[in-house]
Amino acid sequence: MSGSATCKYCDRPIVWATTTRGSNMCVDPNPSTRGDFVLAATGTVDGKVQFAVRRALDTDAPGRRYTSHFDTCPQWRHTAARRESS
Repeated sequence: MSGSATCKYCDRPIVWATTTRGSNMCVDPNPSTRGDFVLAATGTVDGKVQFAVRRALDTDAPGRRYTSHFDTCPQWRHTAARRESS
């Protein structure tokens, strides 16, 4: 899974990307000064841009870093806490 979408918890835009280990990860679509990740377009499938994501390095440009959406989603923590207490 990769490309643009909407978070099912808060309805904000997200980008799905594939990690170096092959897992799916959602990130906020705009660069952030707090970002810990770097996105790279890897091609297109059915007209949708595919992305890879990796942990940012000190040598990466600070303006092109992205934040995990799990860190910024206002509803994710509430929903995750409810799941854990069940």
